[in-house]
Amino acid sequence: MKAFLVATVWLAVSSACFAQTADSDPATKDDVILYFQTMHTNA
Repeated sequence: MKAFLVATVWLAVSSACFAQTADSDPATKDDVILYFQTMHTNA
């Protein structure tokens, strides 16, 4: 059971690292609009 928990945590952390592969690409206008909408709804 402990090995399953460790594997699950490792998979969650590693998937977050691999999901952000395009950090060098500039943000598009749609990205900026979505960011501001999200921040406005959470404020």
